[in-house]
Amino acid sequence: AIDKTLCNAYFGLSDSYRHLGDTGRAVAALNDALDYADDRAYVLYSMGRIYFEAGNWHTASTYLHDALKEDPAYAVAWNDLGRCCEQMGYADEAAGYYRRAIDLEPDADGHWVCLADLYMKQGRFAEAASLLESARVEAEDPFLFDSRLLYCYYRLGRRNRLFVLLQRDARQYGAMYPTLLSQYPDLRQDAEIVSSIQSLSTE
Repeated sequence: AIDKTLCNAYFGLSDSYRHLGDTGRAVAALNDALDYADDRAYVLYSMGRIYFEAGNWHTASTYLHDALKEDPAYAVAWNDLGRCCEQMGYADEAAGYYRRAIDLEPDADGHWVCLADLYMKQGRFAEAASLLESARVEAEDPFLFDSRLLYCYYRLGRRNRLFVLLQRDARQYGAMYPTLLSQYPDLRQDAEIVSSIQSLSTE
């Protein structure tokens, strides 16, 4: 670009390098943009995302921390930092970062879902269910929450709640019910649940 202060040109250059698989140059282009950026936090976050997408969790987390030093209220950066920590095996830290993202941006479904998924991976189904029940009321996409709730109820043996929720959601989300069996394969072991899913998905 003729104007070296044009920040968007650096983002375009970075995207070009990223699509070419050159992570180093993609990040370097954004580093060059820092001197001209109105929103330094976003530039640093974008650098972290490049490393995140490349699976370099340690380096990604470094840039995400830098972004949060610039803007401590950057909810998406807190969430991605949690995802990095989860990938590195730091579950407690990940949960804390997800909580921070939720506190800052409670209307974003993704923050709640990340924390619920973490609890479910740890076998903490009662905590996950409680979280999902409290969050689904204001959710933009309630089935993101209900699909997980159904599995939590299954693992907790709360069959009555499971079937009530299946019946309640059938009219709006019944067509998506078969995906539950691929998302949570052990549901297939329960003939009553499989039968209910099959019948409600065709109503």
